[in-house]
Amino acid sequence: KQSFASKIPAAFQPLTNVGGKTYIAPITFTGIGAAYNETAMKAAGLTAPTTWTGLLSFCADAKAKGKTAFALAAATPWNTQLIPYALTPTLVYGPNPDFAQQMTAGKVTFANSNWTEALNKYSEMQKNGCFQPNDLGTVYADALNMVAKGTALASVQVNASAAMMQQGAPSGTTFKMETLPATDNASQTRMAGAAGSSYGVNAKSKNMAAALKLISYLASPEGTNLYATAGSSLPALPNATFKLDPSLAVIAQEQKAGKTDPFMDQLWPNAEVQQTMFDGLQKVLAGNESATDALKAMDASFAKGAK
Repeated sequence: KQSFASKIPAAFQPLTNVGGKTYIAPITFTGIGAAYNETAMKAAGLTAPTTWTGLLSFCADAKAKGKTAFALAAATPWNTQLIPYALTPTLVYGPNPDFAQQMTAGKVTFANSNWTEALNKYSEMQKNGCFQPNDLGTVYADALNMVAKGTALASVQVNASAAMMQQGAPSGTTFKMETLPATDNASQTRMAGAAGSSYGVNAKSKNMAAALKLISYLASPEGTNLYATAGSSLPALPNATFKLDPSLAVIAQEQKAGKTDPFMDQLWPNAEVQQTMFDGLQKVLAGNESATDALKAMDASFAKGAK
């Protein structure tokens, strides 16, 4: 019944609505894409790829310039998921918008879907030299520092990480988030975009009026703009008064065009699925497990349902 409820983008409604009713107010929007050091890119004479074939060529061109194309923090478990999360909107969730619901209904699985293609393309990036040597020994902070200093041209990250790169870069360095292509048809490319900070009110709250007043403020243009600016993100409920950081222009563009899909784990039934994925991805990158085996393990964790 709150005024913000009708403004929630359709892409968020699987996360905010149950049975046609809204239970959560999404305040910020965050995306996953390739964060490029534009200054280093210009110095290398390279541009961000828009197709999968172009991405592999970009990796080779960066290497020829003595640079790493994409810094990968595979020693930090949560960072291992970001490339699959950037690829699957184009390969899985865009072609089949009901995939998450079909997973819950037991009609599809990770292993028998284009998740397999996403993980195989992840391995292909590694085999084609897209990442730095010892990617499995690189932690998150070091990967960000590589891009900040320009030894790597980019890293696939959440947009808040781009802001952290900016803090560690020489004065005047500029950054920009871009989508990560997964096919050779640029028009198919989609982005993982999620509700970030979100709030709800306990139905039995003894301070209902005050709580709803707070939610109403947070969901207002003033509230969301303040929150998004402080958190280096975007408003979950778009409004014309937000002063967009130019580095996030592509995320805003994809959000407006409806070409985003929620972060995959936001619709999984338990936290074990993600932990199983972290373990499997590190094994895939180490060459100790196939994409299919890693996904079958995720299917087993998913099948356990809610805990």
